[in-house]
Amino acid sequence: YNVTLQAITELGCISDPVIKEVVLENIHVPSFNNSIACKDATVTFNDLSNPNGSTIQKWRWDYGDGSLDSSTASTAMSHVYTKTGTYTVKLTLVNSKGCISNTFSKDVKVNTQPIAGFVLPEVCLNDAYAEFIDTSKAPDGSTLTYAWDFGDGSTGTDRSPRHKYTS
Repeated sequence: YNVTLQAITELGCISDPVIKEVVLENIHVPSFNNSIACKDATVTFNDLSNPNGSTIQKWRWDYGDGSLDSSTASTAMSHVYTKTGTYTVKLTLVNSKGCISNTFSKDVKVNTQPIAGFVLPEVCLNDAYAEFIDTSKAPDGSTLTYAWDFGDGSTGTDRSPRHKYTS
């Protein structure tokens, strides 16, 4: 659009016109995804925003727990939640002309960490195997899977595995 201005005095004198072009900037479309959210663990937020033909200058993050953050590049952002619950995370973009996007909001559920535990067996070298008894708990009632490392290069995924140590 071309905008024209002429100044007119009270006596009727008219200035030369000044013409300037108004260029409308496209508005960005903010979006993100995130890693699994567990209490006291780092959650990663990945920017999936569409610049929509314009240059994004700033990313403004609101993590929903009173914490705010911003970035001048499309980088993954990290945040740690110290309480369980559902938080509304918001992302707003600002372009190089100062135009502010609509806000993209997404609910992020922060879950409790499971508590790993097991009964350590007494093991003699000539025993047929060592039997480990799982005592792990999932406070939120979710189903657990297991990742054992027996310290000798062997691993396992059973709930209460048996393992043979050789020396």
